[in-house]
Amino acid sequence: LAQAFKLKWRQSLQLLKSSCGIVMSRILLVGLCCRHLVGLRATDVPLTLLAAGSPGKCMDGTPGGYYFAKATSPDSSNKWVFDLEGGGECVTKSSCELHLSTSLGSSKYFRSSTRTQYLSSGDSAENPYAFTWNRVFIKYCSQDLWSGTRTNRSDQTFGLYFAGHVIIQEVFQALLADTNLKWASDVVVTGESAGGIGSWMNAGWFRQRLPQAQTVVAPIAGFYAYAFPYTGPSAGPAGLADFSADAWQRYYDMWQSHVDDDCRNDFPETPWHCMLSNNSRKSIKVPAFVVEAQTDKVQLEAHDNIPSKPWSTYSQAAQADIRAYIQRWQHNMTSNIHSRLQASDGYFFPACYIHTDFSQNGPFIADPASGETYSYSEAFGKWHRGFKAGDQHGFRLEDSCGLFCGKCSSDTMAVVV
Repeated sequence: LAQAFKLKWRQSLQLLKSSCGIVMSRILLVGLCCRHLVGLRATDVPLTLLAAGSPGKCMDGTPGGYYFAKATSPDSSNKWVFDLEGGGECVTKSSCELHLSTSLGSSKYFRSSTRTQYLSSGDSAENPYAFTWNRVFIKYCSQDLWSGTRTNRSDQTFGLYFAGHVIIQEVFQALLADTNLKWASDVVVTGESAGGIGSWMNAGWFRQRLPQAQTVVAPIAGFYAYAFPYTGPSAGPAGLADFSADAWQRYYDMWQSHVDDDCRNDFPETPWHCMLSNNSRKSIKVPAFVVEAQTDKVQLEAHDNIPSKPWSTYSQAAQADIRAYIQRWQHNMTSNIHSRLQASDGYFFPACYIHTDFSQNGPFIADPASGETYSYSEAFGKWHRGFKAGDQHGFRLEDSCGLFCGKCSSDTMAVVV
């Protein structure tokens, strides 16, 4: 009996070794199978790089890449989240070259695995609605707000590539070939900051490619309008690109930007208007759930010249001037959110001085109808369930208490004291 047991064990072990990559036993797999999985936590997602010859290139010409986590529930097998990473933009030779030695310009610096966040997270606390879905996190290394189609170097591009939209196309094609993506029933196109801006420009493209699916867009800190910078005595330098109206034609031409087709049809002479959602939302034929702060810290400091250091270091008159500008900015953002979105759209709109600082730990907004308090991800889930059920009045949460009065984490408010 002992000899038979030993023989059976050797045969089983040999079979396991020859079948690395196939789930033979969940217990044995953890300890014995697949060297390339060693060290990965349960929430880590491995990197996949595009083929070396792919036109989906980072700025330096290295291939773009993505992290794909397969659905973990049979009910979610045809549900997909595409998450576009954020990370600013570059529009000058010097600012672009600064990114070439980072993951924002080259896939040489991509991590071999990562823990996805926001609506592509696999954590049920962080992403309670979609944590079991197919989740695709696409790395941002093109610095073109996910709009670029420049697949050849030129003097106009400083000898670099701007191929953000092409990276999305190439990731999509790879997944179409290797997964069940063609059977998708639900698609969420999301992104943070620059990725949120890019989600608006690319959501319609996903809708066209997957006409049988219900595609929605859920930008986080990605609702932008043209900038009208602060010019007071304490105005700081803009840390990112000029977002005033006159700048966008140059960016559109330099990046050879893809924009939403329906918006382009509405602005045939000035298609660069379609690069920002305050202009494009009414044209885009994709339902939306917007996650945005009433006073967006990066928009205000990096594009509108509000000083980034604590305002208490300035005189009382300068502080009052800063505050007055931000109150006007908050009023304009609120007006834009209310007037641009469609009736079935939803939003989560806290009175916080933050940018992408949204998580299960806050901000929180109470639903006046039920008294229930929601995080952004919980609010998105409630909106999406209602939309799919036919609710044409989108779930919307916003603070109406004034300036900087939302239920935000204490560390996000330090700059304003």
